[in-house]
Amino acid sequence: MSKSDRIKEIFRKTATWFVIVILVIAGASSYIAYTYLKSSYSSSSTSMSTTSGITTSTTITSTTTTSSYTTTQYPNIGQKFVEIKAFDVSSKILQNGQVETVTSYIDGADYTATQLLTLVQNIHSQIGNFNIIRFIRTECYDGIVNPNATASQINGTGYNWNGTLNSYATAIQQAAGGQIIPDAGMTIYYGANAGCDTGNASQQQHEEWFFQESASLLTLTAVADGDRYVMLEAWDTYYAAVKPNQSEVDTFFQTLEAQGWRYFMPQQNGIGSQPVGNYGSCSAPFDEYDYGYAGYFRNGIFWVNTTYPYVFPNFPLVCQIQKSEPYLNGVVVGLETQLMAGNPAYCDGKYDYAGQAFAECLTKSQREVALTNLAENQTKYDYIFIYPIVIGEHSIQYDAQQDGTLGLMEQLINEYN
Repeated sequence: MSKSDRIKEIFRKTATWFVIVILVIAGASSYIAYTYLKSSYSSSSTSMSTTSGITTSTTITSTTTTSSYTTTQYPNIGQKFVEIKAFDVSSKILQNGQVETVTSYIDGADYTATQLLTLVQNIHSQIGNFNIIRFIRTECYDGIVNPNATASQINGTGYNWNGTLNSYATAIQQAAGGQIIPDAGMTIYYGANAGCDTGNASQQQHEEWFFQESASLLTLTAVADGDRYVMLEAWDTYYAAVKPNQSEVDTFFQTLEAQGWRYFMPQQNGIGSQPVGNYGSCSAPFDEYDYGYAGYFRNGIFWVNTTYPYVFPNFPLVCQIQKSEPYLNGVVVGLETQLMAGNPAYCDGKYDYAGQAFAECLTKSQREVALTNLAENQTKYDYIFIYPIVIGEHSIQYDAQQDGTLGLMEQLINEYN
């Protein structure tokens, strides 16, 4: 049974259970009423069709009534994910004290813009439509996306695209045939990004910056015309640091919805227990902390070391999320490039970034074993695998084409998704 069929079956059983409960209550007391914590709202589901490798969408709107958290089945944006981090939008303070927005092209695998487009086209020819996570990220304050930026206005070597940032993102999205899911840094929201000099900025200013920057992502046609998913980087860190109540979380997501975002993918790397041995267990509880707004969770690979099978995802945490939040379309597991407290990468006798350990401490054959292990355990542990093609951060990448073939990617993504 496919993942989508399993999800449908869960909702069929859930709906049947609710009907039975309502009938029992009605027969016993002739009282049929509900008190809802949220008001009814309209949600959109999108069916995807493809012509010449380009995805189009048909939107069907339905009204769903929600309780303490939504039980809406979110649109399934597909089971093929690749992480390509190509752009950072940030800011810098000039000598005169003015702030300048900086858009940087991150050529982590030494690809020019046209070469990266060719790579995406080649991947599509091997595996069909796929979604790209983290293609563009807003970070630091005043990092406003300018869709009309041209090559002369974008930092970084290799960005030689003869057109605007908007046209480039559209070309990449059409070549992939799926969704581009951008990344909004939550550290902007609560002012914890040590790499951004914000002076004596107030918390309100940080929140305003975040919402301005997240809205600016929707100026990209490739993002606005899609399902409008956004990944919320460092959501778990924000939640642990701020400890918001449900009302504050509701207000946060409702503000994003008012901007035009439809669906959310909180990044969740730090909350929960560490893996135990190879796979661990699913006994520890998971605290529900998005209150039903997430369509997917984006989780990370935490342990990398030189013992078989070389990469150890946090399977207990994946299981806990699935148990406590059954309305999710899925937990998307990908290679986290940063070192997370309590979830280290351990290689050659030292701790390192997980992505760096993966790229530098493992041989090509070991990396292939690690990726194969990650891909083939999707059904067993009920998660979705992100293939890490180009990760610009820390100049870390695992690029099947650089290693000489796209065959491994084709095998892993087509066989296990």
